[in-house]
Amino acid sequence: MVERDKSGRFVAGQSGNPNGRLPKKREERFLEITLATVTFKDWAEIVEKAVEKAKRGDPIARKWLSDYIIGPPTQKAEITSTMEITQVELTDDERATRIEALLDKARDRRDRQAGDVERPADTPDLSEAA
Repeated sequence: MVERDKSGRFVAGQSGNPNGRLPKKREERFLEITLATVTFKDWAEIVEKAVEKAKRGDPIARKWLSDYIIGPPTQKAEITSTMEITQVELTDDERATRIEALLDKARDRRDRQAGDVERPADTPDLSEAA
């Protein structure tokens, strides 16, 4: 049972819906169609295109890739320090090496999660869906 104070409000730190909102049928259907339509090869081509654009300096592609590889920031924090920060200039080769290392980690994570399968066998065939 969720704890409330004497005014009937939720106690700080307690959610009124601890299990969260259930997915709507429309959202579930959208996910099913997406999984049935976008193959692993399609997704790989999309990511490769984003990498090409990010390497050319596209900030949207860089953000999209970093959000998927590293994850979006969970919170913003103001950091103050008296320490001096020196900007490090990277050569193109050093930058490419770092990007490739991040991509290798992402590929490893993807392969572990996907089990080297293009699409799970239990993915429904929605080709006849209305």
